[in-house]
Amino acid sequence: MQAVTYLQPKFCLTMHLFPSCLSSFGFSAQGKDKLANQPKREERAGSSAGRSGRKTAFYLTKFASCQLTFLSPGLAGISVLFLLLCSCAGAPPTVTSVVGSVRYDATDKLLSAELAVSPTPTSGPTFFGSEMPLFTAAGPGHYRGRRTLPFTSPIQFTLPCAQEPAAGCALELPFVPPVADNIPDSINLGSTLRFQAAPSGLLDNENLIAFFEPDDRSDPQRILLQGPTDSGRMTIPKEAMVDFVPGAYHIYLIKQQLYQDSLPTLVTSIQTEYFTRSVPVVVY
Repeated sequence: MQAVTYLQPKFCLTMHLFPSCLSSFGFSAQGKDKLANQPKREERAGSSAGRSGRKTAFYLTKFASCQLTFLSPGLAGISVLFLLLCSCAGAPPTVTSVVGSVRYDATDKLLSAELAVSPTPTSGPTFFGSEMPLFTAAGPGHYRGRRTLPFTSPIQFTLPCAQEPAAGCALELPFVPPVADNIPDSINLGSTLRFQAAPSGLLDNENLIAFFEPDDRSDPQRILLQGPTDSGRMTIPKEAMVDFVPGAYHIYLIKQQLYQDSLPTLVTSIQTEYFTRSVPVVVY
C-alpha cells in the first residue's frame, strides 16, 4: 500500500465525498465525473520485478492548508480507494511588540512609564494594576502612566498579548536601586574614589552612571560603570577624574537596566532608569 502526502494552505474538501462544495473551487459535478472517467496513468516499470505491469491511479486534488493522504491498494483492474485525512492549520498567532521605558526619580518619588504597543490593541496595558492612558501625542498605540510612590520592586505591567487576550500577559521587572547615601562630601582628585553605590553588583544588562554636576553650571562630568560586577562598590580611579575642575558639585547616580524577551506571541524591550537624590560635594 502506498501513501502520498501533500501540504497546502487553507482548508480542504474532497470531490468524491462533497460534490456540493465543488462550485467554490471552480469545479462542477460534471467536471468531477469527467475527471473520474479519465484513463488511469501507467506506472513506469521500476527496478523491482514486482512493480512491473501494475497500474496505479492517483487523482491529486490540491486544496488550501490541509494534509491529504491517498491510500491505493495498488492492484490492477480494481477501484482506487481514497482516504482523506484533513488537518487544517489555523491562522498564525498575532505577535505583539512592546517597546518602552521606565523612570524613577527618587527626589520626587515619581515613577513614570511609556510604552509603544504594536499592533494597537483593543485593550491597553496596565501599570501596577492601573490602566495606562493613551499618549496620543506620540502616535497610535502609545501609552503613558505616572505614579507617586516609594520605589517598589518588581515593576509590574500587564501587556496585551494573543496568548491571554482577555487578561493580558503579566510582566514583572526586578530592579535593585542604587543608593547615594555613601557618596563622600569631599573628593580628592589625587586619590581613587570608592563608595558603596548599591546593595549588590550589576548584572550584564545593567550600567551605573555617576553624574557630577557643577554648581556653577559649567560642563558636567560622567563616570560609567558597566555590568556585570562582583559587588555594588563603585571605584573611580584618579586617572578618570583628570578633567574635573575643583569646586562645588552635586552628584547623583543613575542605574540603567535593559530588559528584553521574545516569546511566540510577545516581544518586549523595556529600559528602566533610576535617578537617586543629588548629594552636595566639594572636589579639590
